[in-house]
Amino acid sequence: MNSKQVNFFLAPEDFPKVLAFLNENKCVVYKRDADTKEPIRYNYNEEGIYQVCICKEGRTACLSFVYMENRKEYYIDILKSNCIEFSFGGFYPYSDKELHRSRFYFVTRYYKGDELVKKDEEFLIWAEDVRKKFKKQFLIKAKELDNDYVTANFIEWVKRTGARSTTDGSKFVVE
Repeated sequence: MNSKQVNFFLAPEDFPKVLAFLNENKCVVYKRDADTKEPIRYNYNEEGIYQVCICKEGRTACLSFVYMENRKEYYIDILKSNCIEFSFGGFYPYSDKELHRSRFYFVTRYYKGDELVKKDEEFLIWAEDVRKKFKKQFLIKAKELDNDYVTANFIEWVKRTGARSTTDGSKFVVE
């Protein structure tokens, strides 16, 4: 399997602009696991959703859903689907002291049996374009934060709160 990703930290106040970015880039948003195969209208933290799949408008037929009988819900198979997995990060319901890392991730090739299957070229071009535009519009390398990709608002949030990175770098903790 081959994939591309970018890990980064967002400040809570970045989310309205991130959601506007998704709309501007004609991204259709789906819950990764849901009781329906329909896209959602997403407002950050509205329903406690922290991971979604986004795909190009007009290309939603390229999603591969698996029905999980025991949970009575559909699950998007990220390997086979032409979508970007977007983990929002931020504060999870169990703690307002730990801000989790965000991630854009998509699979470019996967194994089907012994055969390496390359995803549709149109999808790969679109996904890479979205990833590059997102990095250019939002992300900077912060030398003072171990060279992580972050937003300018995140740097200000760290300065304001005194948050520190965890050893594994997956979140920042406010004490």
